[in-house]
Amino acid sequence: MLGQPASLAQCAASSAFLVAVGEAGDWLRRRWRAGWLSGIAARHQPPDAKTPTTDP
Repeated sequence: MLGQPASLAQCAASSAFLVAVGEAGDWLRRRWRAGWLSGIAARHQPPDAKTPTTDP
């Protein structure tokens, strides 16, 4: 980008940063989706329905 070659250490640091950002984004996506879907399931479940927690 600046006309200077990047060293191996700079390339490794850049790839480690991008991997960390990607993993954090994936973790947030999974947490958000799990919370969002559990909220929908709770709203659509009848109040008298048996669940594993009510009948061990």
